[in-house]
Amino acid sequence: MICKKQFLLMIFAVGLASCGTSFKYEYGDCIKNSDPNASWFEQYAKVEGFGTPNKSTFVDSYALRFPYYSNETIFFEPSYIEANTVKVSASYCMKP
Repeated sequence: MICKKQFLLMIFAVGLASCGTSFKYEYGDCIKNSDPNASWFEQYAKVEGFGTPNKSTFVDSYALRFPYYSNETIFFEPSYIEANTVKVSASYCMKP
């Protein structure tokens, strides 16, 4: 439970840091990867926030949560996400 709270606080903090940046997807959108070279090809991810992963990186990123795929990376560059994913129904990102 503590990890979930820390994750949500982190997402909120990085979201504030990215105010004014334009992103294709919005908070809560469910996306599907279409890059056959990606480890998460045809997997679903929910957009949980936006921002910079750390103080030494100044690239705004998507913060993603994977409901059915285990992945240690949660931050992805917008150029990759926007070129290699498609928006799908939110129901695909909900666990039964």
